[in-house]
Amino acid sequence: MVGMLLLETLLNEWKVATTADLVSAGVDKQLIYLIAQTGRIRRVRKGLWAAADTEPAICVALSLGGRLACVSASRYWSGLASSSGEKVHVSVTRGASRLASRQAEAVVHWSRFPLAGNEFAVALEVAREQMTRCVPHERYP
Repeated sequence: MVGMLLLETLLNEWKVATTADLVSAGVDKQLIYLIAQTGRIRRVRKGLWAAADTEPAICVALSLGGRLACVSASRYWSGLASSSGEKVHVSVTRGASRLASRQAEAVVHWSRFPLAGNEFAVALEVAREQMTRCVPHERYP
């Protein structure tokens, strides 16, 4: 029970954490998997976990080894939920290895170097520039 409370507290604060971070904070590795089976946390990719209420678009981006980009990042910085039915725009540095089988889930914005922003999304200024090249103007004036 203490381990479960610790795990949920950490993920509520961080939203996303690696298995190594959770274990080093005192959470038993087996407990992580048990709680994931209840749906209270979810596995984003191998070794990466998210709180159940983490925005789905963020989980898609992280699962692909990237961050939200373009329209998706703009929504993130505006505090808006992702729009259902639209693909998630993801910023990925060249050479990312997680894309081969899952690229159809997202619109991928490739970059040679990591772009400004936080661990979940590129900076709003970067997102706006990406939108000028990606999104038809009549859709998002």
